[in-house]
Amino acid sequence: MLTIRRVLRVIRTTLVDESANTIMLAALSIVPIVGFVGLGIDTAQLVMWKRELRNAADVGAQAGASAKLASSNVTSLDVSPFVRKAVGYNLSGAVTFKTIESTPTAGPGVNDPYAVRVVLSSSHEMPFMSMFTQKVVQMQAESTASAFSGSTFCMVALDPSATGALSITGSASLSMNCGAASNSRASGSITATGQYINVPDLYTVGTVSTGSGITSNATIANKMFALPDPLSNLPVPAPNCSGASAWWTKNNYTQTIQPGCYTSIRSSGSLTLSPGVYYINGGDFQVDGQASVSGSGVTLVFINTNNSSAPGKFSSTGTSTVQLSASTSGTYAGILMYQSRTAAYNNQTTFTLTGTSNSSYQGAIYAKGSMVQFTGNAGMNTACFQIAARYVSLGGNTNVANNCPTGSGAGAFNGKTVRLLA
Repeated sequence: MLTIRRVLRVIRTTLVDESANTIMLAALSIVPIVGFVGLGIDTAQLVMWKRELRNAADVGAQAGASAKLASSNVTSLDVSPFVRKAVGYNLSGAVTFKTIESTPTAGPGVNDPYAVRVVLSSSHEMPFMSMFTQKVVQMQAESTASAFSGSTFCMVALDPSATGALSITGSASLSMNCGAASNSRASGSITATGQYINVPDLYTVGTVSTGSGITSNATIANKMFALPDPLSNLPVPAPNCSGASAWWTKNNYTQTIQPGCYTSIRSSGSLTLSPGVYYINGGDFQVDGQASVSGSGVTLVFINTNNSSAPGKFSSTGTSTVQLSASTSGTYAGILMYQSRTAAYNNQTTFTLTGTSNSSYQGAIYAKGSMVQFTGNAGMNTACFQIAARYVSLGGNTNVANNCPTGSGAGAFNGKTVRLLA
């Protein structure tokens, strides 16, 4: 017969044994839990690394294709720095560049002169499994990007950093069937706060500062790739302008001049330009108040043979009448005004284009080193008109339809957009 003391001893022993068993069972159950958690961590990390590597390949391919927009003849070595820099900004870990290929020989975009193919690889030790094995995970990502014909643009501001590089402000009323673009990376690269802005695209490397006047059909594209200079293929002119002189049509005079070299041209009366190319060497082309200038099939080329960084400019007042259309053949077909690309910007080189309602401008204005300031008036004819300049400022009642006559040589600038193929 058990005594009370023996009964208590049995109960105590049983309790101790069960506690030990419970602890052992709990410890054993933690092992698979830790394993599942560790594997979950490794899986999540692996997915993140793969995503980062693919994103880096995408960005690298897009950067290479964007670089090719400036010149489709670049080699793989030429695009490599752009690809490597873009990947470095978007991938913090070590990466191996297995392939940087301009004009791909494999995959989507094969033989496409605007495409760039990028293949990246990387290796990683898994956070959990590396405690048990020295094996590393190898991964690879491939991406190809190319440039495609995108929107058409009538206005392109080429400055890379200015706020308001393209501005449509004040009481400006702008209506175009083609887009406006800015290559500036600044916030407010395009200032679109005018009274009425009806355009299909506002496209910029930076951001667009908008107002209430933008119509609902306008597509605003921020943080895009820079557009190539649309007229970079034009040669830098080098005419023989020795012996050139200034021309001035004075008030109450009506005169006609021929193409050739001039140190400056000014109209205070009525001046007609015969068809051809006019080289203005070192000076300006000025149209005074109440004066008129007309010419069909002409191109005004601003150069400076003594100081290539300081060619002149065109200016007209709001009370003048300007009726000009661009050359339709030759090197400068479709170009109404061309300032040499060697021009260095300063505050004095602003092309001021305006005039009465009877005025008309047909063709492209190219001034990579200057601002082009255009103020339209109601009824002014700008049905075929483009601007590519360092800065573009639009005001007044500007209305550009860009319906260029067949055979004029003029037309909107064809924009290209970079898009991933794979």
